[in-house]
Amino acid sequence: MTSRIEVVARVSGRRYWTVGQKLGMLRDAFGSGGSVRTAIERHEISSGLLYTWRKQAMSGELTGIMPVAAMPDFAEVRIGLVTVSCR
Repeated sequence: MTSRIEVVARVSGRRYWTVGQKLGMLRDAFGSGGSVRTAIERHEISSGLLYTWRKQAMSGELTGIMPVAAMPDFAEVRIGLVTVSCR
């Protein structure tokens, strides 16, 4: 009698993806003929993460370019009067 054991390894810990990898996973899930379930199983990611990336892609945040701090639309300016005495 032979017994067979199948070991299923899952990735543990934090993983990092490039913008290109994220966009590829989004294409697998939401592209033509794509499926969210198939994409999350294939790439071993959660559906929540996939939808977060989708939201970022739709808002333009998923570009790989670090955002520049927004400049204020207006600034307060105070002008003081200088008194000059002439003799």
